[in-house]
Amino acid sequence: MSWFRRQRAVRPPPGPPQDPGWARTEKGGFHRLEDLDPEDLGLMGQGGVFIIWHGGVRPAFVYAGAATDLARALHRVGDDDRVMGFSVNGGLFVTWAPVVPKYRPGAAKFLQRTLKPEVPNTAAATDDVPEIPLLLPAREKG
Repeated sequence: MSWFRRQRAVRPPPGPPQDPGWARTEKGGFHRLEDLDPEDLGLMGQGGVFIIWHGGVRPAFVYAGAATDLARALHRVGDDDRVMGFSVNGGLFVTWAPVVPKYRPGAAKFLQRTLKPEVPNTAAATDDVPEIPLLLPAREKG
């Protein structure tokens, strides 16, 4: 066993940005963070990436991250006053998507750089992983 064995670099999947299948409510909207019960939605033990933003006059992205357990991560964010302080700006909304473990750090890095959230996630800004581009969530047409 070698302590210094080189790790095989993770390469982004070829082609255009991937649609990770962002979570929505049954009505097609996005979940309100303040009303979310992650366990009820089956997020305990589910890994992936997530995005939080606020509504209001000038909506903005508040936080983005990756987790091996989305339920635990969303509870932790719900206890973070830096994030929850933005709820006065039209409420906080959240979406998440499953991303395989080897691509999660790169996807989180892409979200952090692209969205420039109000509360930076320094864990998502690692220089040693390539970005994994994702299609961002959008309002449904109609």
